[in-house]
Amino acid sequence: GKGKARRAVRKVCLQYRSRVLFARCFRAFRKHACVQSARRGAVEEVVFQWVTERGLTFSQKAVEAWRSHAAHASLLRRSEEAFSRFIRSSHLRQWIGGWCKAAKREKRLSIALAKARESREGSVAKLFCEAW
Repeated sequence: GKGKARRAVRKVCLQYRSRVLFARCFRAFRKHACVQSARRGAVEEVVFQWVTERGLTFSQKAVEAWRSHAAHASLLRRSEEAFSRFIRSSHLRQWIGGWCKAAKREKRLSIALAKARESREGSVAKLFCEAW
């Protein structure tokens, strides 16, 4: 009798203790998992926010650059149009045309003179070599 009862009580106590320990372990594991999940979620949120802000900053810089480029191009186009109108409305166009013609004529003349000088220097060099 008494020995069997003690063993039975001891067995029940061991089962109860193991069940209590198992329950405590499971609760601790669940709490740990919740903390890790919350930490992971917080990190993901911070990373997502950083990426979003960085993307917004990049897109804002791109938009600003595009606006600056568009404004610069518009300014260039308007100044080009104004300069073209000025040239068309003034005698500057005729003067520029005359200057270009004179420059081309001078270039042709300088090329012809350079060729003549080279041929003359070549003939002088030839005479000098023959005399030597």
